[in-house]
This record gives sequence, structure tokens and C-alpha cells, in this order.
Amino acid sequence: MGARRRRRAATGNAIRRAHPGLAVLAMAAFARWSAVLRALDWGKTGHGRRLHDLRHTAACLWLARGVDVGTVQAWLGHESVATTNLYLHHLGTGADLAGLAKLNASLGGTGGRSVGLKRSEEM
Repeated sequence: MGARRRRRAATGNAIRRAHPGLAVLAMAAFARWSAVLRALDWGKTGHGRRLHDLRHTAACLWLARGVDVGTVQAWLGHESVATTNLYLHHLGTGADLAGLAKLNASLGGTGGRSVGLKRSEEM
């Protein structure tokens, strides 16, 4: 067993001793997630992505479409808005959009605009 795995096991054991009810809840949550992953056949359908990656995608889409960062924070259950703000760097800047527009113009693309956004809603 590697050092990292031993530390993780020791931490888990300490948590289970201090909060036995929490351990039961965690095990139940893990069992539910395992059932979901099996039902989705996630090993094949996930294409190497984690289910958690869908959470990041949802947050970025909500923010890109103008959902208030405080609302996204609440939906994701983040304690601090600073954690939610980490998603903002995935959205790009006006300069990114202008550059993509130039690159895509010659290819007949969308000009770097996000699908579903009106020009006035972009950054």
C-alpha cells in the first residue's frame, strides 16, 4: 500500500471513529453513486470523463448564460463564492471571442460565439 493510500485510509478511519453516523451516510451515498454509474454503464459511456466533470460543465453553462454567480454557488453547494469563481476562467474573455471569431470566419463557423447566446449576452 502506498503512502498516499495509507494516509487516506488513516483519515477515513479517524472520521469514522469521530463521526460514525457520517460514515454510514457516506457509505450510503457511495452505494447510490455506484448504482448510478452501473446503470449508465459509465465505463463505456463516460469516455474517460468523471461524473464530476458534468458538474463543472453545468456550472460553466449556467454562468455563460448569465445565471448569477451567487445562484450558481448555492446550486453547487459551495461555501465560498471564491470556489464558484474558479469556473469563470473557463468562459474566456472578449479578446478570446474576437480571436475565435477571426479564426472561425474563414471556416464558416459561429465566430466563437457560444451556442444559444445573443451577441448582447456575450462578454
